[in-house]
Formats: sequence, structure tokens, C-alpha cells
Amino acid sequence: MNIKKIIEQKFMLVIALATVIGFSAFNILDEPESGWYAISADPGDDITNPADQKIVSFYGTSTAPTGSCSPTQQAQDPCAVFLNMEDYDGPANPLGLSVQAITSAPNNAEIEANHNGSNDGYSREVPE
Repeated sequence: MNIKKIIEQKFMLVIALATVIGFSAFNILDEPESGWYAISADPGDDITNPADQKIVSFYGTSTAPTGSCSPTQQAQDPCAVFLNMEDYDGPANPLGLSVQAITSAPNNAEIEANHNGSNDGYSREVPE
């Protein structure tokens, strides 16, 4: 095998690896944003208990959940929560954490009430 070809192959591998690592570093540095977060509970857990509410995804910074999950619905089980992450000091990726863990010291996020028509900071399931 030609030495020049080996060097070219290894050089391209190093460039590709550096590119992947570089873009990954930017994802790690992103701070969680304030906004609506979808929540769920494991089977047998109480979805109304913040200790059992697990963050599963991020809806967005200003767009309230729509469809089967509404901030104006108050009589059903919660399906999303609006978290103010301004003072948040927890893991860079809050997915999988409980609402109680995120809003307790040392993480310090806050449930923001009166957002998009929600009285308590939660969106709730819309009855069918």
C-alpha cells in the first residue's frame, strides 16, 4: 500500500472525528430553555405528584401545548409543565428528571404559573 494513500486516509479520519466532536461540544454547552416541557409518569405512579412527573420532551419557549394537552384545561391530569430555567443550575439535559428534582435545590428551576392561560403552570389532558 502506498504511504501517501495511508496518510490521506488517516488525515480524513482525523478531520471527520474532529468535526463530530466539535459539533457535539456545542450541543453539550446549550443550556435548557424556559418553556413548556411534556411530562409523563411510570405505570403505577401518580402523575399529579411532582416527584413522579418525569420530563420527556421540550415543546418550546413560547408555544403552549395544543391538541390533547391544553394550558386552559384545569380539571384533568397534567401532561406538560412550564418551567422557568433562568436560575436552573442542574444537568444540561433535564430529560428524564422529575419535576420535583428540577425545581428543588440545587437545580432551582421554577414552575411558572399564569402562562398561556394556565393557573398553576401545568397543561392538562383535554377530555375526549
